Amino acid sequence: FRLSGAVVGLLMWATAWLTFAGVEERWQAEQESQERMGLGMALRTLLQNKAYLCVVGAYLCGPTAVVLVQSNLLMFCKYILGDASIIQRIIPCVQVSGLLCLPIWVRLGQCFDKRVVYVIAGTILMAAVSGVFFIKGELEALVLASIAGACLSVPYLVPYSLLPDVIDQDELHTGKRREGIFVGFFTVCLKLSVTVSLTLTNWSLKALGYVAPSTTCGANAEPESNPFGRDEEYQDDRVVLCIRLLVSFVPAFFVFVATVLVWRFPLTREKQGEMAKMVSELREERRLQQQTEKCSAEEMERTPTPPPQMSEAESLPPPPVLPPVTLVATSSPPSWRSACSRRMRRCAAGVLMGRPTDLPTRSCRRGDSHVACPPCKPAWDL
Repeated sequence: FRLSGAVVGLLMWATAWLTFAGVEERWQAEQESQERMGLGMALRTLLQNKAYLCVVGAYLCGPTAVVLVQSNLLMFCKYILGDASIIQRIIPCVQVSGLLCLPIWVRLGQCFDKRVVYVIAGTILMAAVSGVFFIKGELEALVLASIAGACLSVPYLVPYSLLPDVIDQDELHTGKRREGIFVGFFTVCLKLSVTVSLTLTNWSLKALGYVAPSTTCGANAEPESNPFGRDEEYQDDRVVLCIRLLVSFVPAFFVFVATVLVWRFPLTREKQGEMAKMVSELREERRLQQQTEKCSAEEMERTPTPPPQMSEAESLPPPPVLPPVTLVATSSPPSWRSACSRRMRRCAAGVLMGRPTDLPTRSCRRGDSHVACPPCKPAWDL
């Protein structure tokens, strides 16, 4: 087991890196719309896309039918055909017929609509799987296995080929390439198909009283594993009927649902061609528009920006700002300037009245200021 795990892990790692290195991305960022889309809006547009819901439903129901047959085929060979070794011959028939018919389905998908291919393969697969309910011998089982194996690749191939059409339609509406979110939800459906099929099988068999076989690792089976006290090589009729249904009509029902969903897929071959042409034109238009905007922005960065033009009123210098004048009321006696002013008035009156004016000029000095008075009679006698 360790060796096989190491070999398989190495092969998985090598194929993943070869795929990564060999795929060249042809998408350019200039071809995408620059409008932002939040997570809520992205999920809402995803779940409202009818074409995507049809593809997801088909990819959920088709593989569910396949896994139902795979998980119950051994019990069918053991308890109904009576020989568990028949499965060793059924599996090669399924694989060989599937590999031989795969190129045929690919060629038919290139010549006709993909929906038509799925309807043809789904009808054949439903008929082959439904016939398993009535077989009683090995030869019949091998024939039906070969017929079912020839159509077994279609439930996986066609939904994957329809997914790019859905992504192109979304780009036409939103202007964005969102392969990641579409493929992410799409691949979850395969895991859900395995979970649904195994859960349905285990729940139905346990409810009808299936007796589990003894362990093969050398230990005896636990007593509670066989509560009905029957031989583990034989099962109750209800269990046998349930196994028949799980490998026949129940998978056929899931194939029928998947076929209906694919037939209701809204993007036909003609619509897909017109849509691809419109998407290509919109990509080129967005690319040219963004290149033009980028060149204009670069040209504006290289061109010096002229100073803003000022009007005649704005070009005049602002008026000087005068300091505020504060008037302070005081009750102090008149200053020496007031006394000097009175003295000048009295001197002038004396001159007019003919008083002598030949006295020397006196000066009034107070502090740091200097005020000259006309000649007057005693200068300090005021």
